[in-house]
Amino acid sequence: MAEYQVEVSTGDMAEARTWDHISVTLMGTKGQSKKTELNGWGRDFGVGHKRTYSVKTPSSLGTLLLVRLDKEAVILLPENEWYCRSVRVCTPEGATLLFPCYRWISRGELVELREAKATKLLEENHPVLKEHRQREVKEGKENYRFVVFEEGLPHRSHFKTLEELPSELQISSIRGAEINLNKVLIGLELKIKDLVGSEERWEKEEDMRKIFRFKKTPLSEYVADHWRDDDFYGSQFLNGYNPMVIQRCQQLPPNFPVTNEMVQPFLDGAHSLQAAVKAGNIFLYDAKVFEGITSRTYNGRTLHVTPGFCLFYLNSDEQLKPIAIQLHQLPAEDNPIFLPSDSESDWLLAKMFINNTVVMEHQPVHHLMNTHLLEEVFFIATLHNLPTVHPMYKLLIPHFHGTIPMNVESLTILHENIFEMTSLGNKGCVEVMRRKLSELTYNALCLPENITSRGLDSVPNFYYRDDGLKLWAIINSFVQAVVGHYYPSNTEVQNDAELQHWIKEIWTHGFLANAKSGVREQQHPIISPIEFNHCSNKVMIS
Repeated sequence: MAEYQVEVSTGDMAEARTWDHISVTLMGTKGQSKKTELNGWGRDFGVGHKRTYSVKTPSSLGTLLLVRLDKEAVILLPENEWYCRSVRVCTPEGATLLFPCYRWISRGELVELREAKATKLLEENHPVLKEHRQREVKEGKENYRFVVFEEGLPHRSHFKTLEELPSELQISSIRGAEINLNKVLIGLELKIKDLVGSEERWEKEEDMRKIFRFKKTPLSEYVADHWRDDDFYGSQFLNGYNPMVIQRCQQLPPNFPVTNEMVQPFLDGAHSLQAAVKAGNIFLYDAKVFEGITSRTYNGRTLHVTPGFCLFYLNSDEQLKPIAIQLHQLPAEDNPIFLPSDSESDWLLAKMFINNTVVMEHQPVHHLMNTHLLEEVFFIATLHNLPTVHPMYKLLIPHFHGTIPMNVESLTILHENIFEMTSLGNKGCVEVMRRKLSELTYNALCLPENITSRGLDSVPNFYYRDDGLKLWAIINSFVQAVVGHYYPSNTEVQNDAELQHWIKEIWTHGFLANAKSGVREQQHPIISPIEFNHCSNKVMIS
């Protein structure tokens, strides 16, 4: 007679417990145990509980392959799902094996767990494990389907409401309560400020300052005092809400005819515009992506969207200042170039119009598409192609926590509400995303390459770059160590069919099979930047 000690661990979230009957079956290379109900004295599967049970077999089962869990109803008690964290088995031979679960289990559901060791497909040496691997991938494709969200945009999962999500993707009750409490507190604050449902117009700056009267900080006060200043305006293109649009100017666009005479007064000393360009001190924001997109109407009037240019100069005090603005792409008498020497109101309005396009590019493109939508593609592709024992599944899956429920809610807020209130409207924002996705490349998602391609490696006071590259280096060192352990050469990457199917699906559903994206050309390096992108997404979302 052989005896196995089976320790079962229940999750520590408030609703993780169950009263139902839980049974276990051990499967090995020399046979399997009988289905054994796990039943001890008192409560077996309480929140955060660990309990050890004995499973006896006539003889050793050999190498353990799978642990099967069954959950069956207790008569008269309603269904309550059980969150199993893991199963640990001590064998008669003295080995201790961990079988991770980390999932919810419903009544009548049969769950088979693999031992924790990460394993690639070519390393599998038993038909039962190969079959289990295939079954996991098949279930992933059946339970999580891609649908077209909008033509020309990354595809999404088929879930439309939070209620449709499987338990593994649901927001915990504690987290849900925290979110609801924050909503109540924010609503209460707005109510006290008389902003809920208010249609009162802001007539002066002081009216807007009232928003912060309960939450004044040195930063909010500085912004309120200096938002008109040119040096502060320039710093926002490096360290504000959208530091992804400015680039070093190697040559002025022919449709932005700025002359030396126009900007000479705003350059240091005897610098000419041409000399400043050659010295690398001229920078450009080009909003051509908005060209030709119809903006929405409000109260019968068409709102303005300005697909123009903003030229910046880095002066000897290391201040980045705007020196010329053109609000539309084609120069004309009714499309002048605005300068800091123009009237204060003209120059301020020109800067505000440019800033409006920067905001409208940030929210649809860098926030919704490059963060929420692309991460969801990576997640679904992982569930479709990588079984739970795959090393890249183990590496990536923690970073997907909350991705789909957050996207289900954020799309309702952004796509159906906030975007419709912008100058572009929802249709215009979708068109901007469509255009930007068509030119999105793999390297654009990699922070070092992104910074270098825009000529911003040496720009002073670029804190987004400085802090971001430190985070990149930390995460990249960890990811490279993990990836390099399992894939010491490109040959291992190329021979991993599951990994190849995974990246092909990302290319197909995320980048819409765009050959210019460079995704299919990447081999070994693909994992590291994606991992960083997931981390940075989490920071941006939070």
